[in-house]
Amino acid sequence: MAGVMIGTDLYPNVFYLACDNHPTKNLQNAPIDTEVSVGQKIIVRKPGNPPVFAKAMAVRMVTPMYCRVAFTDGTFSKDTPPEYLTNVDWVHHGAPRIGSTVKVLWHDGVEYTATFEGTAIEEWEVKYKDKKKETLSRDQFFVRKPIKFKRKKYRPEPWEIPVCFGLDSSSDSIY
Repeated sequence: MAGVMIGTDLYPNVFYLACDNHPTKNLQNAPIDTEVSVGQKIIVRKPGNPPVFAKAMAVRMVTPMYCRVAFTDGTFSKDTPPEYLTNVDWVHHGAPRIGSTVKVLWHDGVEYTATFEGTAIEEWEVKYKDKKKETLSRDQFFVRKPIKFKRKKYRPEPWEIPVCFGLDSSSDSIY
């Protein structure tokens, strides 16, 4: 079952899981949705056998997002703010790929070359439907994407409209 994507839950809360050690083409091409905003509906994965998935809402971020970078001189930083990475467009493209080269504008005003090693795990406070609050790391919940239904007006064709000939308003029966 290596690389097989498994669907969980029922529509409209379907999402897919696969083993991280065996990536598939489906996961490589899929957009990674790591953006979470306050008030967004999420699905929390609670440990157990089998695991339980509960609906919740993101209340607030407890810890801010930081980047882990390794500089070419052998030093590293695990608390670099995202705005220090000058060649990354966080709004349109999100986080860079792990292992990619980035430019870091440091406190001394000098721009250094570094290797992006990921982001620190965010901690979020979430609220369940029963008003219980809990602090979870970002990898313990999934983002629920809103489902947009297209509304289509139904217009019957002329042959679908019932037509009754020979009836007047005084008779209630057609026989």
